[in-house]
Amino acid sequence: VCSSSDTINVIVDPLITNSLPSINICQGDSALIFGVYQTIAGTYQDTIAAAVGCDTIVSQQLIYNTIVGFNLGNDTIICEDDSITLDAGPNLISYNWSTGDTTQTLLVDGNMLSVGTYIYYVQGADTNGCISSDTVQIEVSVCAAIDELGKVSYELYPNPTKGDVTITSNKR
Repeated sequence: VCSSSDTINVIVDPLITNSLPSINICQGDSALIFGVYQTIAGTYQDTIAAAVGCDTIVSQQLIYNTIVGFNLGNDTIICEDDSITLDAGPNLISYNWSTGDTTQTLLVDGNMLSVGTYIYYVQGADTNGCISSDTVQIEVSVCAAIDELGKVSYELYPNPTKGDVTITSNKR
């Protein structure tokens, strides 16, 4: 009876894993990860076959950031001697108004504008670089009312009456 034996040494290389840098996206955006556009936060993996036959697992984390929104309010009419402050909110790190201003608030002063309609636009960025924007229309109008005539007193007589009345004022 013949017998023989042989020894084979098998070296198992450890599995190689690599993590790529995380990708941050803003609400409504997508990122191309391993050939597929992704919109949901999570860790994505792909297996890459190496030339020497060992596989490498590559992972990449996708971080989804919600946009910090703001609202400049409804379109508004102001009198030419009034003003209104537009506020883009405190949760942003930068502001860019259509006027060139870069502050959180913008004063719209009817005294500084002609009668007419003005459109104000602001774009703001948060700490993640996500951009929000809003637009509002402000109309500056000539407002004439009784209270703008100064101190005027009126008399109405006869009172009560079932017929004609007379109205007089101290303003001529």
